[in-house]
Formats: sequence, C-alpha cells, structure tokens
Amino acid sequence: MKQQKKILIVSLSLVVLMLALACGGSEPVPMSDIPVYDGATAIGTGDNPDVDNLIESLESEAATDENVTAEFKIYTLPANTTWDDVKSFYADELADTDWKSSDETLQDTEAFKMIGWERTKQGLGVGYVPAGLLEEDSVLLIMLATEE
Repeated sequence: MKQQKKILIVSLSLVVLMLALACGGSEPVPMSDIPVYDGATAIGTGDNPDVDNLIESLESEAATDENVTAEFKIYTLPANTTWDDVKSFYADELADTDWKSSDETLQDTEAFKMIGWERTKQGLGVGYVPAGLLEEDSVLLIMLATEE
C-alpha cells in the first residue's frame, strides 16, 4: 500500500510539471468556474493525514517554479463512480470551451488515473484514485489547475 501511495505522489508531481509546461496565452479561468463532478464532496486539510501529505507534496512540487501557480482540490466521489463516468463528465463539460485535451497528461495505472486539458496560460488535470488507496471506502477526485 505504501508503494502505491508513493507512485501516486510521484505521478501527480510529474503531472504538475507537465501542466505547468503547457501554459501560455489569455485570461485564466478561476478554479471556481471549473465544473465539479456531480455528487463530489470536498475534502479539507485536516480531514485525512494521507490526503494532507498528498496536498503538501503537490504544493511543494508546484512551488519549484516561481512563474507558475497551482491550485489543488480533492473530493470524495460516490462509491459507485467509475473512471469512465469521470472522463465522460469532463469531456462533456469542457467540449464547447477553449480547453483542449492534452495527451501529455494521460495516466492510467492501478493506483491513479488522470486526464488533462490546456488552454492559454493554463493547464487542468482531473485525477481519479480508486477506493482504498488514500481513503478507506472512498473514490477520490483530484483536480489541479496551473497558471503561468
């Protein structure tokens, strides 16, 4: 289990770097304007030590590039939510916007799955962590947005 947690943190760190490199262009969209999966419940700091460690690692990684800011939000999803459900939701929600799919951020491992988009000056990653890796019975949604 600890190995899977390390793989998750390393994977997310690499995605932060890729999203930061994808930036360049117009006015950023605030994270509050990015759709959140139906039924998602935000997890705050202090709610789960594993999630806190993950957020700390991601913030530390993002802080290595002073020209890029990154914002992370982590949610629990309804127990029956699949990765295909999450991908479909975001594909539909972002279809008629200026967000463009980014193959550079695709990840699909047992411990972590992610898709990403980019637009001018911004990158967006939506990640999925299956139940049991960080939260005992919860599927996690990790959203991260980078801005140059």
